[in-house]
Amino acid sequence: MAIVDDATISNQTIVFRILLDGWVSIVANRIRPNSLALLDSNFENSCFISNDQSFTELQRLFPGQPVAGIPVEVLRTNGFVVERRPGECPTDYQGNPDDHVVVGPPAPCSRKIYQRGSQAIVKDTRVIMLRLVQNR
Repeated sequence: MAIVDDATISNQTIVFRILLDGWVSIVANRIRPNSLALLDSNFENSCFISNDQSFTELQRLFPGQPVAGIPVEVLRTNGFVVERRPGECPTDYQGNPDDHVVVGPPAPCSRKIYQRGSQAIVKDTRVIMLRLVQNR
Protein backbone atom coordinates (compact mmCIF):
# COMPACT_ATOMS: atom_id res chain seq x y z
CA MET A 1 0.00 0.00 0.00
CA ALA A 2 1.32 3.47 -0.84
CA ILE A 3 2.15 5.76 2.04
CA VAL A 4 0.51 9.18 1.79
CA ASP A 5 2.46 12.04 3.34
CA ASP A 6 0.55 13.83 6.10
CA ALA A 7 1.17 17.57 5.69
CA THR A 8 -0.11 18.18 9.25
CA ILE A 9 3.05 16.51 10.58
CA SER A 10 5.76 19.18 10.50
CA ASN A 11 9.38 18.63 9.56
CA GLN A 12 10.33 19.57 13.14
CA THR A 13 8.37 16.61 14.55
CA ILE A 14 10.38 13.71 15.94
CA VAL A 15 9.15 10.14 15.49
CA PHE A 16 10.19 7.28 17.74
CA ARG A 17 11.26 3.95 16.27
CA ILE A 18 11.69 1.07 18.74
CA LEU A 19 14.89 -0.79 17.91
CA LEU A 20 15.15 -4.56 18.14
CA ASP A 21 18.31 -6.51 18.90
CA GLY A 22 20.74 -6.14 16.02
CA TRP A 23 19.33 -2.81 14.87
CA VAL A 24 21.99 -0.68 16.60
CA SER A 25 25.54 0.08 15.43
CA ILE A 26 28.52 1.88 16.91
CA VAL A 27 30.35 3.84 14.23
CA ALA A 28 33.16 6.29 15.06
CA ASN A 29 32.20 6.22 18.77
CA ARG A 30 28.61 7.16 17.89
CA ILE A 31 25.73 4.84 18.74
CA ARG A 32 23.08 4.94 16.03
CA PRO A 33 20.44 2.75 14.46
CA ASN A 34 21.64 0.69 11.52
CA SER A 35 19.79 0.35 8.24
CA LEU A 36 17.91 -2.72 9.50
CA ALA A 37 15.99 -0.35 11.78
CA LEU A 38 14.11 1.04 8.78
CA LEU A 39 13.87 -2.02 6.55
CA ASP A 40 10.63 -3.94 6.53
CA SER A 41 9.43 -6.48 4.02
CA ASN A 42 6.41 -4.31 3.15
CA PHE A 43 8.53 -1.10 2.93
CA GLU A 44 6.54 0.41 5.84
CA ASN A 45 8.03 1.13 9.27
CA SER A 46 5.85 1.59 12.33
CA CYS A 47 6.78 4.63 14.46
CA PHE A 48 5.18 6.98 16.98
CA ILE A 49 4.97 10.77 17.09
CA SER A 50 7.10 11.88 20.04
CA ASN A 51 5.33 13.43 23.00
CA ASP A 52 5.19 12.78 26.74
CA GLN A 53 2.27 10.35 26.44
CA SER A 54 3.78 8.24 23.65
CA PHE A 55 7.16 8.16 25.39
CA THR A 56 5.58 6.94 28.64
CA GLU A 57 3.51 4.33 26.84
CA LEU A 58 6.41 3.04 24.76
CA GLN A 59 8.47 2.79 27.93
CA ARG A 60 5.72 0.64 29.45
CA LEU A 61 5.50 -1.63 26.41
CA PHE A 62 9.23 -1.87 25.60
CA PRO A 63 11.18 -1.37 28.83
CA GLY A 64 14.91 -1.13 28.34
CA GLN A 65 14.71 -1.12 24.53
CA PRO A 66 16.73 1.41 22.56
CA VAL A 67 14.74 3.97 20.59
CA ALA A 68 15.71 6.14 17.65
CA GLY A 69 14.33 9.67 17.57
CA ILE A 70 14.13 10.62 13.91
CA PRO A 71 13.26 14.13 12.73
CA VAL A 72 10.56 14.03 10.05
CA GLU A 73 12.71 16.41 8.01
CA VAL A 74 15.41 13.71 7.81
CA LEU A 75 12.84 11.17 6.61
CA ARG A 76 11.44 13.47 3.93
CA THR A 77 14.85 14.68 2.75
CA ASN A 78 15.79 11.06 2.09
CA GLY A 79 12.70 10.09 0.12
CA PHE A 80 10.44 8.79 2.91
CA VAL A 81 7.06 10.18 3.95
CA VAL A 82 5.00 9.94 7.13
CA GLU A 83 1.35 8.85 7.34
CA ARG A 84 -0.84 8.58 10.43
CA ARG A 85 -2.27 5.08 10.77
CA PRO A 86 -4.24 4.97 14.04
CA GLY A 87 -6.06 1.85 12.86
CA GLU A 88 -2.75 -0.05 12.82
CA CYS A 89 -1.72 1.03 16.31
CA PRO A 90 -0.90 -1.97 18.54
CA THR A 91 -3.97 -3.04 20.51
CA ASP A 92 -2.09 -2.91 23.83
CA TYR A 93 -0.97 0.71 23.25
CA GLN A 94 -2.85 2.82 25.80
CA GLY A 95 -1.83 6.22 24.42
CA ASN A 96 -3.45 8.22 21.62
CA PRO A 97 -3.70 5.95 18.54
CA ASP A 98 -3.26 9.06 16.34
CA ASP A 99 0.39 9.06 17.46
CA HIS A 100 0.98 5.88 15.45
CA VAL A 101 2.53 6.58 12.05
CA VAL A 102 4.04 4.62 9.22
CA VAL A 103 7.14 5.86 7.41
CA GLY A 104 8.56 4.74 4.09
CA PRO A 105 8.68 5.61 0.40
CA PRO A 106 5.57 7.30 -1.07
CA ALA A 107 5.45 5.03 -4.12
CA PRO A 108 6.61 1.56 -5.05
CA CYS A 109 10.37 1.47 -5.54
CA SER A 110 13.14 -1.06 -5.82
CA ARG A 111 14.62 -2.68 -2.74
CA LYS A 112 17.92 -0.96 -3.59
CA ILE A 113 16.35 2.53 -3.51
CA TYR A 114 14.51 1.67 -0.27
CA GLN A 115 17.76 0.48 1.34
CA ARG A 116 19.64 3.56 0.15
CA GLY A 117 17.05 5.85 1.79
CA SER A 118 17.12 3.81 5.01
CA GLN A 119 20.91 3.98 5.19
CA ALA A 120 20.97 7.75 4.61
CA ILE A 121 18.38 8.32 7.35
CA VAL A 122 20.12 6.30 10.06
CA LYS A 123 23.50 7.87 9.27
CA ASP A 124 22.14 11.42 9.66
CA THR A 125 23.63 13.07 12.75
CA ARG A 126 20.23 14.58 13.67
CA VAL A 127 18.94 11.10 14.53
CA ILE A 128 19.17 10.63 18.30
CA MET A 129 19.29 7.52 20.44
CA LEU A 130 17.31 6.99 23.63
CA ARG A 131 17.04 4.00 25.92
CA LEU A 132 13.78 3.37 27.69
CA VAL A 133 14.06 2.81 31.43
CA GLN A 134 13.78 -0.79 32.57
CA ASN A 135 10.64 -1.29 34.70
CA ARG A 136 11.33 -2.80 38.10
